[in-house]
Amino acid sequence: MTSNIIQFADYRETRLKDAGRFDLNELAAMSYSGALEWAGADFARLVAVAEARDYRPEWVVHQLADRGHELSARQAQTIDSMIVAAGPYLTQRERWLMKQLSNSPDATDEQLAALAIDAHAYRFCRDFRRCVGNDVRKLTAMGLIERRSERQHA
Repeated sequence: MTSNIIQFADYRETRLKDAGRFDLNELAAMSYSGALEWAGADFARLVAVAEARDYRPEWVVHQLADRGHELSARQAQTIDSMIVAAGPYLTQRERWLMKQLSNSPDATDEQLAALAIDAHAYRFCRDFRRCVGNDVRKLTAMGLIERRSERQHA
């Protein structure tokens, strides 16, 4: 007996295949386990998941190693170029801040702290203003952002 029930994961996979490319919004919307199951040990799919979910390129290597696969020379070159493009390792909070500042470059630390209250990355902070301030100072010291002083914001 055949069933007319369609699994949501199967529907997403069909849409991704039909598009001839990977829909990053669909991949980002998938559950973590669903995305891992969909990607399997396929390098291109793992790269697409990493891009959609803002994972570091090393995550792709880790997933392949967990499945007993090694990178080919071409895949290693791709990962190396992705690492260079990704820049230095940043924590989840720092990546969140970078994203907020790319959307609103003139946001003050106060405005960022107000946004951080609802951000998953800052869920363990007790003093959001202090956490954001520390992260902004660290990103500024690394040369990743350039911030005007708070007096200039006023």
